[in-house]
Order: sequence, then C-alpha cells, then structure tokens
Amino acid sequence: MKALVNGPKGVRSWVVMSAAKEAVRGVERGQQEIDSIFEYVRDHIEFRGEHGETLQSPEATLRLGAGDCDDQSMLLATLLQLNGHDTRFRTVALHSSPDEFSHVYVEVRDRQTGQWLPVDTTIQTAYPGWQPDDVARSQTYGTMRPPNTGGLLGALLEMFRR
Repeated sequence: MKALVNGPKGVRSWVVMSAAKEAVRGVERGQQEIDSIFEYVRDHIEFRGEHGETLQSPEATLRLGAGDCDDQSMLLATLLQLNGHDTRFRTVALHSSPDEFSHVYVEVRDRQTGQWLPVDTTIQTAYPGWQPDDVARSQTYGTMRPPNTGGLLGALLEMFRR
C-alpha cells in the first residue's frame, strides 16, 4: 500500500495532485483541511467491497470513483500527504473475527497536538476522529511523511527532477 501511495500513480500523479488541490480549495490549513479532504474522498469515492484481495492505485481510485477500504485509504493518505500531513495505516480485526485483519483506515497526525486522528471514509456516518468500536485488535504501520516539505509545489518539482 505504501508503494502505491508513494509511486507514480500516487503522490507523483498529476491527476492525484490536482485532486489534492481541489479537495482543499478555499479551506484553512489544519483541522479544516483534514475535514475537507475526508469529505472529498467520502463524497466522491463510492465504497465497494471486493471479491478477493486486490489493490488499485490512488489514481485508479479517483478515475473509477469507487474502491474498497484499501483503495479509499490509499487515496486519502495520498491527498493528506500532498497537503503536508503525516499519515499511517491502521488495520483492525473485529470481535466477530479476531484472528483476521479485515479492515484498514488512515490515521493523520494533527499538527497542533501531535495526536493521531483516525479517518475512515468507508462509513457514511463517520467523521474525522471516529473509529470502529468492536475492534478485537489492531496494528499501525510506520509514518508516511509528505513527499517533500514543499507540499504540492515540492511534489511537482520532485516529479520534474526525475
């Protein structure tokens, strides 16, 4: 998942960079920015389950307008990173199947408090800070930092350097 986020169809994709800019147009930095990116993914990407485990790039998820929890998480993490936010993935096993990680969502670091905020766009009634309550166990995966300290401009410059 990290490779798709950080790859040519993730943070280095012009299509995804454009969506990252569109998602925060007219919004203040900080929590409003996180809220706006969350709403953008929740409202523009239809949640679809899958038959067998597959992964699609953030660019593919944008183009298709649909994806499962993996796909939405990768897109959300990419959009947040392109706007300068640290992210990480959290997988969870529910009490109904405690031995099997069955869901993934993103956590984003709040710049003011340093706290990790869960953001799960697959549940229509969810909001930044909401997380499943029937979790038997969970695991987080290392922090993914923005592609460059220059945000979108830095990502563009890095893309042209390659």
